[in-house]
Amino acid sequence: MLRDLRTSLRVLARNRLPSLVVLVTLALGIGSSAAIFTVLYAVVLRPLPFPEPDRLVAVWSTQLQEGIDRGPVSMADYLDWRDANHSFEALAVIQDSGFALTGEGEPEEIVASLVSPDFFPVLGVAPVLGRALLPEEETPGRDRVVVLSHGLWQRRFGGDPEVIGRTLSFDGLLHEVVGVMPAGFRFPSPDVELWTPLAFTADQRKRLIRSRRIMRVVGRLRDGVSLPAATAEMQALAAGLAERDPATNEGWSVTLVPLHEQVVAEARPLLLLLLAATAAVLAVAGANVSNLLLARAVARRRELAVRTALGAGFLATVRPVLAEALVLASVGGLLGLGLAHGVTQGLAALAHDLPREEDVAIGPAVVLFVAALSAIAGLSIGAPAALVGWRNARSRGAGGDRTTGGRSGRRLGGLLVGAEVALALALAIGSGLLAKSFVRLAAEDPGFDTAGLDVAYLSLPRARYGQQPQMVRFYEELLDGLSKRPGIRRAAVTSALPMSPVGYNFDLPYRVEGRPPGEDGNDSQVFLRSVSPDYFRTLGIPLLRGRDLGPRDRASAPRVAVINQTLAERAWPEGSAIGEHLSIPLGGWSRYEIVGVAADIRHHGLDQRPQPEIYLPFTQYAFLEMTLVVRPQGPGVETADAIEAAVWAIDPRQPISGLTTMEAVLDASVLQRRLNTRVIVLFSVVAAILAALGIYGMAAYQVGQRAREYGVRKALGAGRWELVRAALAPTMAWVIGGLLLGVAIALASTRLLDRFLYGVSSLDPIVFAAAPIGLAAVALLGCLLPARHAVRVDPAAVLRDE
Repeated sequence: MLRDLRTSLRVLARNRLPSLVVLVTLALGIGSSAAIFTVLYAVVLRPLPFPEPDRLVAVWSTQLQEGIDRGPVSMADYLDWRDANHSFEALAVIQDSGFALTGEGEPEEIVASLVSPDFFPVLGVAPVLGRALLPEEETPGRDRVVVLSHGLWQRRFGGDPEVIGRTLSFDGLLHEVVGVMPAGFRFPSPDVELWTPLAFTADQRKRLIRSRRIMRVVGRLRDGVSLPAATAEMQALAAGLAERDPATNEGWSVTLVPLHEQVVAEARPLLLLLLAATAAVLAVAGANVSNLLLARAVARRRELAVRTALGAGFLATVRPVLAEALVLASVGGLLGLGLAHGVTQGLAALAHDLPREEDVAIGPAVVLFVAALSAIAGLSIGAPAALVGWRNARSRGAGGDRTTGGRSGRRLGGLLVGAEVALALALAIGSGLLAKSFVRLAAEDPGFDTAGLDVAYLSLPRARYGQQPQMVRFYEELLDGLSKRPGIRRAAVTSALPMSPVGYNFDLPYRVEGRPPGEDGNDSQVFLRSVSPDYFRTLGIPLLRGRDLGPRDRASAPRVAVINQTLAERAWPEGSAIGEHLSIPLGGWSRYEIVGVAADIRHHGLDQRPQPEIYLPFTQYAFLEMTLVVRPQGPGVETADAIEAAVWAIDPRQPISGLTTMEAVLDASVLQRRLNTRVIVLFSVVAAILAALGIYGMAAYQVGQRAREYGVRKALGAGRWELVRAALAPTMAWVIGGLLLGVAIALASTRLLDRFLYGVSSLDPIVFAAAPIGLAAVALLGCLLPARHAVRVDPAAVLRDE
């Protein structure tokens, strides 16, 4: 075998151009598969980087009547679960937040998590410097401690080991740095750079709003406790809370999800889809190379026949062919590994929402995968040629008839061409569906005017703006200051910007006045938005009925609200909502008069239907974190300097984060879909090109093998088109068969794409018609080029050669 491998290397070195084409083909197939496997392994297959990760679970609230299967948890429910359960070693709660870091260079907004002290023990991770949070630090007054991420420690403090014990100003309050986490710890999200205790007094815990579900909960199961047993206990606790407090908990239950499953759930289907696409590309590439090796096996029939005549057995006869295939696959695998490195880095850079993207890298598991894939590919592409070579060597002598000696090879080559056409077509149909879906999604009207809007995120420090009047005063002064600056047409603030994950984007139950709970939508969920006057005009959201929120809607005035059309139609399907009242639990059930109905917008994404929404005047209910939206006087007018100047004129210590445009926010909301579509389309194009090359190679081989027949036909008076038809027929017959098979594969498999499609059926007739026609045209072109040689055959030369 080693001798045959050395011989194969010399043969490939002599045939440099054909060998290079084969190696590039294999590198594309193996490299693309290795790149997707690298991401799949890092994101989905690797266990979470915590001790005994199989015991970690995410705990969610569920309300099946509202279609909520994994919803956030209220702090009050969490405390009851924590105190009463026997299934968990510990439960920890997480609330997303942000802190303004001041006094250490320029003001900076830091993404933070407010966590219970059990957070780090639950995950089983300890700081590399200092200590974690202590149980007594969840008490107000003792909670002024922070644990830094390794990245923040390096970036802001230069990796200074003396940072432990330092006092830093976060949100205007002095906090002591008590710990620094390891470099690889990035939970609950890669953006979090700070952890601090979530603290409540005993009185505050009694007054917690049970219906305000904004927390995430993770837990570590006790050793020996199964997930079904823990789920049963937690659901029993939830049922008890529903009986005790039906106003807020009736219909609510609990579901437990393995933490690994929770982290990778969204990414797994997409990555498996991409892996299937790359497998199809690799299969097409392998079929191409296998066809080339088949042609070489026919050309080597004399050599193989001599080997057989001299007494060589099966292994000795097929070994040279397999050795050549294994050499090609091995070198192609090495090239593919290098290609995978570049592709992987590009995918990780583009896929901003990919979980565990920081772990994506070429490692030993990927190298083993490429080695195994190369070996399998080598044996797969070499086996058909080896078997045909053995059959020809056994059935024909060294001087066998060359026009018939490759008949079995041509038949097998035709099958390979049909298979690669089928795979390429199935991939083309899938990519066509995704592309059409993305075009439909991108053309969807979000319900407001994104053009020209500038955006900035603000998070006020609780120490200076912890009370409602202070928050309101800051934002009023900011909007007033912006209105006086040149180039600013309108400005507004909102607690939750459409299409953005930033902000207070939570829902609450609502009750319509005069109706009992549970009737006509009572106790359904409504999303809360706190906005300033001019918000609707700034974003270009039409007001359908009633009036807008205005300066007169102060904290001392009657509570008023604007609702969206979806809520109006759901709560008052047969009448006007104007003048009606509904209540939501904000510090107790608060009653609001409906003064206006605004048009629906696609707040949660272009692919999401409008949900019930209620807009409150920020002067009556403001938040520390708000998003500033500015519409300039005209296109091309820069507003960043004006925003910074207006903010710092009020508070020079106030950081501004995320200065961007609304169009960029909208683009970011569809970024993952765009990336998915581009990758699948790219794989489809590569598969189509490889299939076209395979068709061309098969047609050229058929014409070369039948040169004597074309010469005789021409000598007997056959015309140009008759020769062209004769040259096209064998290969196009396999192509047509492949197209039919590809359509059948697509019909059976495209339903798996339903979750990735928007506004397009998985059986879209236009795509199912256009893809086969396009691929058939490419195939016909690939066959016509060799067919020209059949027309140019010189009958005298062919007969003289015979």
